[in-house]
Amino acid sequence: MQDNASLPQLPREVVVRVFERLPILAFLRGAVATCRQFSLKWYLGRSFQNVVVVPDEEQSINAAMNRLAREGYAGQGLVLVRPGLYSETVRVTQNCYVLGFGPCHDVIVEAPGWESALVSAGLGGYHMPKMLGFGGFTSGEAACVENITFRCRNEQMRGRCVYIVMGQLHLVRCTVDGGVFVSGARTSPQFSECRIRRSRGNGMRFTDHSCAMLKRSYVEHHGGHGVLIERNSQPKIAESSICGNAGYGIRVYCGSNMLPSKNVPLTPASLHSIQNNYFEGNETGELSLTPRFADRDVD
Repeated sequence: MQDNASLPQLPREVVVRVFERLPILAFLRGAVATCRQFSLKWYLGRSFQNVVVVPDEEQSINAAMNRLAREGYAGQGLVLVRPGLYSETVRVTQNCYVLGFGPCHDVIVEAPGWESALVSAGLGGYHMPKMLGFGGFTSGEAACVENITFRCRNEQMRGRCVYIVMGQLHLVRCTVDGGVFVSGARTSPQFSECRIRRSRGNGMRFTDHSCAMLKRSYVEHHGGHGVLIERNSQPKIAESSICGNAGYGIRVYCGSNMLPSKNVPLTPASLHSIQNNYFEGNETGELSLTPRFADRDVD
């Protein structure tokens, strides 16, 4: 895989088939372990139409995403982020792949002032490379952010460190030092192998008919509930560890729905999507169902 004109050059469509559904970091680990010489440029050049490296080519992640859009590569571009501390709010307005290149705890986005560290408002388009495994998105924001730590400099903003109000953003192996807020009927983000920790309030809040997928992730050591579900939201929570929270592991406010009883076996639709999770050390219990709306607007 070294850069050599004598080596056979695989067509892009062949590379796409070879690497389909294979995460970038998984491929790189395998390549480094098995290849005597390996060129990252070879792989990236055949997987993405354009690559912008931060801070080599642009000083901020936002500037890199804007550059991809400006040059016409928003749907098939990669923002490669080197280890460092980036003082900005990452606003996902383009469909691209944002990858922290290095240990997750060394690639840090820290929001300044009264801002969230990561915001998605669904302002992008539709196109994403099918090789990334996200070709099924049909509307909203379809970007992917992988292997980055997000935190807020202002302690008061930690409850909404990640703020998603529209779109289908996918977070993979990210760490959130604070809370996650998801709202809106057209909002359907995914969290895969993420670690959400140490918010003063709730770890994750799903509200206003939002949908989401939380899988193989950790929600731990929050000052409120690990996960709060309200206002007809229906997230899917599977194979995740929800531990050490001051409130319940998962609390569901069912609105006017009735709780299960011997005569009326009615349960909130959101409960059917909560399966195979691990609970430990949540002070008030594992799961709570309440047939009303939340009392107050608390993160």
